[in-house]
Amino acid sequence: MPRANFTDRKIASLKQPISGQVDYFDEGTKGFGIRVSQGGTKTWFLKFFLNNKQGRWRLGEYPALSLAEARRKALAGKHNVMHGINPSIQQRIDRAALSFKELADKFVEEHGKAKKRTWAEDQRILNKYFAPFHDRKAGDIHRLEIHDRLQDIKRAHGNIMANRALACVRKAYSFGVRSGSVDDNPALLVDAPSEEADRDRVYNEDEIRALWKAFDDRAVHGPVFKLCLITGQRLGEVSGLSKKEIANGIWELPGTRTKNGLDHVVPLSDLAQQTINETTGLHNSEWIFRSPLANLDQPIRSFSKASSDIKEASGVPDFRSHDLRRTFTTEITSMGFTRFVAERLLNHIEPGVGSTYDRYTYLKEKTEAMDAWCRRLSGIIGINENVVQLTPTG
Repeated sequence: MPRANFTDRKIASLKQPISGQVDYFDEGTKGFGIRVSQGGTKTWFLKFFLNNKQGRWRLGEYPALSLAEARRKALAGKHNVMHGINPSIQQRIDRAALSFKELADKFVEEHGKAKKRTWAEDQRILNKYFAPFHDRKAGDIHRLEIHDRLQDIKRAHGNIMANRALACVRKAYSFGVRSGSVDDNPALLVDAPSEEADRDRVYNEDEIRALWKAFDDRAVHGPVFKLCLITGQRLGEVSGLSKKEIANGIWELPGTRTKNGLDHVVPLSDLAQQTINETTGLHNSEWIFRSPLANLDQPIRSFSKASSDIKEASGVPDFRSHDLRRTFTTEITSMGFTRFVAERLLNHIEPGVGSTYDRYTYLKEKTEAMDAWCRRLSGIIGINENVVQLTPTG
């Protein structure tokens, strides 16, 4: 039997045999191997001896199950063997007993928290929208049931949430297949509940004034939406703002809190600093926008009720927080600033080699654009009626 030092490159380069199948064994983990079949399928396995009998445990297929995940699974199986437990039998027992809730929790704990910044949202979706499945065996849930549940979500919570729920449950089951927790992904071939078109909504001056007034009437959530419009940053980034991220009129947003994982420097205009100062004066928490729950010292998490109230109060029925970001960008470019500067303000990744070697923060250019938007926004909402619009320098 051929042996090799298993690496990602080595596994990817293994050629399919002309006929039959070939087993390759890892030099570093005894009994751990991969079978390459004539058709090109690569299947991880663990060979073991228990009670003087040889056993073989099928771990999963490559690349759905990565080398690192397969090796961890093999080592767990060897641990079971050392304690007299047949891993193949134990896997069948675990699969039969695993509930949907247990699968969801396992997905969030082992995959979400380790690899995704949005794990909390995945957890919320699985806990809230798939509650009817929680006590059911994960392996007993059929594709039709997934479809019907998504239609219920669509009717009650809208098209976009139904699509997000499908993506989330599909990922949870895919993780379950890779980890050997379930045999099948019933969400894999389910069609999205609705099509999503790219949204191009930008608010006009009248709508900005109406929204700002609605923000003013909501002392807890309103300032968060205000700062989204003032700075152009995402709702989650703004709501999680802490005092330690602000110094000398600069908001240093760490990569652990950004969508692309990159640190981001955001210059704060006078209007931004005024909004922050008015909010921090209401409490002693490290969070700028502290949760309104008396015994909970954490940022505000939920905005759905506030968004609904703002839609009604402002007369802007299709209000969404992300449209504030799009409006910000449109205003920046309409004032004569380049798309490049707008992209830097949004913390979008620049394509090509420049993104690798250019470490300049463009603070001067971003500050100039942010201050110009502050003056224009102040004029729109009536803070300063005599606004002088300045054009970019250079």
